[in-house]
Amino acid sequence: MRQIVSIWFLILLSFTPSAFAHSYAEIDEELKQFVQYLDRDIEKASLLLEHLAAEKKQFNTEQINQFTLYKASYLGFVGRNRERIDLVKSVIDQVSDKNLKAKFLYQLSD
Repeated sequence: MRQIVSIWFLILLSFTPSAFAHSYAEIDEELKQFVQYLDRDIEKASLLLEHLAAEKKQFNTEQINQFTLYKASYLGFVGRNRERIDLVKSVIDQVSDKNLKAKFLYQLSD
């Protein structure tokens, strides 16, 4: 029995992190799903946000920006406005696209 467990452990170790990676399309779909949950079920939105945060290393730049914007919205929905402001302030100077920057600034005024 111990040998079987050891073999399975070695097999699991042989997988690279990319074997568990999501495609960009899957991440995009999860981000869209988050927006739907945000309007309907804040608890599901919270769980999906935690999941997305764990996957953030796999995001492209656009997905990171979307995730950060959605997280700011979530923080506003749940009344964690100080965290929301701090989050936006931590990224606003890195955003060069004017339309995206306007969306982040809106998070500060809402």
